[in-house]
Amino acid sequence: MGNLLFNGISTLDMGVQIQSPPSHEFPNRRYNTITIDGKNGIFVIDKKSYENVERSYVLTAPFGENGNLSSISKMILDWLLAPKGYARLEDSYEPEYYRMAFFENNGQLPNMVDMATGLEVIFNCKPQRYLKDGEKTITIDALNTWVRIINPTNYEALPEITLQGSSDLEVFFIKGDTSDTGTETSSLVSSYTDEFIIDSELQECYNSTEYVNNSVLLTNDFPKLYPGINWIKVTGSGLTKFNIKPRWWTL
Repeated sequence: MGNLLFNGISTLDMGVQIQSPPSHEFPNRRYNTITIDGKNGIFVIDKKSYENVERSYVLTAPFGENGNLSSISKMILDWLLAPKGYARLEDSYEPEYYRMAFFENNGQLPNMVDMATGLEVIFNCKPQRYLKDGEKTITIDALNTWVRIINPTNYEALPEITLQGSSDLEVFFIKGDTSDTGTETSSLVSSYTDEFIIDSELQECYNSTEYVNNSVLLTNDFPKLYPGINWIKVTGSGLTKFNIKPRWWTL
């Protein structure tokens, strides 16, 4: 019957059963279209982004010996409505992926002959299916050395970088088969010596208490990891920490 994990809570732990597994949802790609008088067809401008998708499950919750409609309904709704925004969603049907989602639909929880209740749960999900392998940290601990990172997907990943070191650290990002022949995609210079995070998805630089965007100089926007081979090199002195969570994703 499968298992669903949302916001860290499992349907198995709650005694809830999945009666109907989800389909594979894929998103709409965002385009702008333009028509011009005297020109045949439609001109398409790719906005390089995707719409959210809906992922649905049909759930059944038996009352058990000590349960009733009121108590089981409260348990289910407390679970679904607890997150204030997106929360992590994963299931046993796609064990190598997870999504970021929120519960959005209303409905009814019927009393099935005083034995069970159920409903269709629809999650509003970001378009990405994130690979769990993309959560594994890649550590760069050598200065002035090119490190190769391979993006296994066809999509540009927006990594989370944890950086700490002296104020003269500079980081270079290159895509291509070799570091000598590849194309530089971005670079950054840090004037912040304590540990902080560069989050390419949120497009923010911050530590545990505040934003430190003014302490980081970015060239060509926040770093990306392009499909295929990428190269990263840290120059300067006094590198204490440079960790990358790549956040690989697909559709």
